[in-house]
Amino acid sequence: MVYSVGKAIREIRKKVDNTYFLSGDDYFLQNFFIKSLDKHCNNDYSLHYLNFSEDSDVNVFFKEISSVSLFSDKSILIVRNIGKISKKNKDEILKYLNNPSDDTIVIFISDDFYSRSKFFQSISSKSKTIDTRTPFPNKIREWVKYYLNINKISIDKIIVDDIISSNNDEIITILNEIEKLYLINGCDKIVYEEKNQRISINHKNIRPWHLIDSIGKKDTSLSIKNFEYLQYGGYQIIPIIIIFYNFFNNMLLHKNNNNNLYSINKIISNNIPKYSNKYTENEIMNILIDLKNMDLLVKTSSLNHNNLISVFIIKIC
Repeated sequence: MVYSVGKAIREIRKKVDNTYFLSGDDYFLQNFFIKSLDKHCNNDYSLHYLNFSEDSDVNVFFKEISSVSLFSDKSILIVRNIGKISKKNKDEILKYLNNPSDDTIVIFISDDFYSRSKFFQSISSKSKTIDTRTPFPNKIREWVKYYLNINKISIDKIIVDDIISSNNDEIITILNEIEKLYLINGCDKIVYEEKNQRISINHKNIRPWHLIDSIGKKDTSLSIKNFEYLQYGGYQIIPIIIIFYNFFNNMLLHKNNNNNLYSINKIISNNIPKYSNKYTENEIMNILIDLKNMDLLVKTSSLNHNNLISVFIIKIC
């Protein structure tokens, strides 16, 4: 069973396990769980961060789990790069997990949630496994609500919606913005006032993938707004055209059952099938031709480049 970070933290209140396996590359969620576990243990355990890319850290780890105490009597060992060890050491770890020490909590971390490593799978089966991938946009709101509840932060929903819409690919930024407002407000409830415009969307946090997502959904109004926000943020036209080209080329490859896609944001990649349902293959071919022509115009003419993009967005959406 794979636990969410929230559920895993709730489980800690009932029982602390001896071993955990954090799977997923969101550093904030990894760190949040570790801090929550340490807090629950009332700081009775000493934290030690180990990197198995370093031989000295590997030696420390095995001495610790062999009960040759290098630290205090109780330790939390946070271990990264767990695949960087010999088969013999991997076997020793799996053997240890069959009978872990009560005085030691081991937290193994793998950034690759989708790894097919048999060693990782074995650790996962013998540990409490926690999903520490960055939440998808439809789960961000749920996670933020959980964070607000456990930290007793009271804030009007309209403000939360504004902050999430500005930063919905970066959970750490969302929470930092909320905490900043909370501290500025003297840790009282943060209420929305019409005159307080500084809480409105902070356009500097809009990323190119937001624009791609709105175009993929054929949302003309939001696409124009996102493009304007990127303009304010100083994004240049040529890189945006390249991003457009890669996006629609990926869509065309998908329609032709070719999975050899260009590198693109994970959220966009996962939604390619949904976007492709809104565009015919003929539309995509014409869009790719338009993008090549636009690239030439931008490089060789004095036409208003921003207007070219706006007209293009209206045409394809």
